[in-house]
Amino acid sequence: QNSAPAISGLTQTITSPREPASLRFRVTVTDETGLASVVLRENGNTVGTMTPTGTPNQYGVTLQGYMAGTYSFTVVATDDDTPVESATSSPLSVTVAPNVAPVISGLTQTTANLREPASLRFTVMATDDDRVETVQLLEGSTVVGTMAPTSIPNQYAVTLPSRTAGTYT
Repeated sequence: QNSAPAISGLTQTITSPREPASLRFRVTVTDETGLASVVLRENGNTVGTMTPTGTPNQYGVTLQGYMAGTYSFTVVATDDDTPVESATSSPLSVTVAPNVAPVISGLTQTTANLREPASLRFTVMATDDDRVETVQLLEGSTVVGTMAPTSIPNQYAVTLPSRTAGTYT
């Protein structure tokens, strides 16, 4: 007598995912005769085929590009015997947090000698609850420099060489 696969331990293993999020799923599936497929579904639609992870009876898949929101996932496992039997896991709810803009403070021009041609050094503090990817210095709406991290935590700096006399904003 053929019986349905047993499914347990559906988890999403990336801590505190933020948009655009990668989500990594793991599940344990056993069947006495073997498995034809293990798929991950979101709201009833198949979004990935789960493959063996190398740990006995464990399957996994990674999905990309999830935006902020709450999602419901299940696993459907189908055996390879006759008659074909399948089982569906309990749902797993996953929440993806929105990406929040970094906080910028303390933009300072630190050059003492402002004679033409002046090299102007700028520093700024930039923090984020995840990570700061890029800090750019703008003159009006034009990027005039990409700021690099300094030895001070969360501080970034750039030097603009050979600036002519004038007022800059």
